[in-house]
Amino acid sequence: PGSALSALNASFGTYASTAAPPNGLIVSGNAGFGISNPTNPIDVKGVIRFNGLTSGGIGMTAPSTGASGTITLPPVDGTNGQVLKTNGAGQWGWVTPVSGTVTSTTATAPLSVATGTTTPVVSIAAGTVAGQTLRWNGSNWVSTKMIYTDLVNSSALSPWPASCTAGQGLTYSTVSDAFSCVTLVGGATSGIANGGNTIGANISIGTNDAFSASLRTGGSDRLTITSAGNVGIGTTSPGTLLDVQASDFSAGMNVTNTSSTSSRFPAIYVKNFMGATTGSPAFSLYNMGGSSTSPTALLNNRNLGSVGFYGASDTSGNALPGATIKAVSQQAFSSSAAGTYLAFSTTPLNTTAVAEAMRIDSTGNVGIGTTAPQAKLDINGFMRMSTNTAAPAACSATINGSLALTSLFTTCACKGASTAWVSTVDGTTACVWQ
Repeated sequence: PGSALSALNASFGTYASTAAPPNGLIVSGNAGFGISNPTNPIDVKGVIRFNGLTSGGIGMTAPSTGASGTITLPPVDGTNGQVLKTNGAGQWGWVTPVSGTVTSTTATAPLSVATGTTTPVVSIAAGTVAGQTLRWNGSNWVSTKMIYTDLVNSSALSPWPASCTAGQGLTYSTVSDAFSCVTLVGGATSGIANGGNTIGANISIGTNDAFSASLRTGGSDRLTITSAGNVGIGTTSPGTLLDVQASDFSAGMNVTNTSSTSSRFPAIYVKNFMGATTGSPAFSLYNMGGSSTSPTALLNNRNLGSVGFYGASDTSGNALPGATIKAVSQQAFSSSAAGTYLAFSTTPLNTTAVAEAMRIDSTGNVGIGTTAPQAKLDINGFMRMSTNTAAPAACSATINGSLALTSLFTTCACKGASTAWVSTVDGTTACVWQ
């Protein structure tokens, strides 16, 4: 159908007085399948397929490109075991494969042949010590251990320094992809040893440039010393000589004397040598709202800080407060307001809770037994004065207004203008001391 079959100088139906069979045809001339100009009795462009009687099949095809050629098959079948072999000119014939036996095997070092006949045994020469490898020395293979100078870096260069002095070690740089010499703490045999070093001299550990040095545990930096000498615990950017920080944690510092064979006085000392200036040591407590990255102003009735005095209450080391001094905001803080009062508390006999005993409010009023003093001295209770048989001091303008009690229980006041002690009843009668 179509142009699938074409024939040149062909006659269909009969050939040489022979009629074609009912289910076939006789072609006289060249026949082409898939080609319109056949030059051979049968020209096929594509695959020639041979199908089995019931199923299966096999196809043959020529290369899609390249030179044309002709293969001539042998006229008869070969014998068992023979294979087809070409003579190089297109003629194929049956041949019997040549078989043989190995009769001799040789090798050069480090290979050796123990049996060089039909069943050769070839082996590599054993090294002289464990860990050796085969290494080409430029002319032969030799058994030797690999040495560190055999290694090269990513640039195919030696990463090793030319030489190091005694006691030095190596440090690696990711920038140069190479090692350099460094002097180890403790020398060549020690380094920084777990459990300490016995060196016989002072040691220095740290950096020689403008970078910090840190000690870490659990994968995090715990103590940092900056190039300026500031020491940070819990921070890698300390802003003072000692900067202790913690996040969502009650950061603290303990100074403990664990036992005593004589009187001991653990203390924190702050010394200042002021020279010709007016500086002085200070102990400051800060309390702020918010966080270190987003601080807020202190609200009313918030502690600014406190000093507590504790004593052991049992043999387990538990302690209870005996007294406290506490500063409390008396108003919300702002850039123009910071009203504060001081509360002094003590623990009454046979109790364990501190109770406020005296207060100095934001106006300077002092209250004893009251938390809301209305005068410079406001006492909720009674006041005791000792009696005097003589004037306790010479009355002068310096102590004007001072009070004293005579042995006759007369209350006297120093009237500074007249330098006389007078009765507080009329302010004029001279006090009699006896």
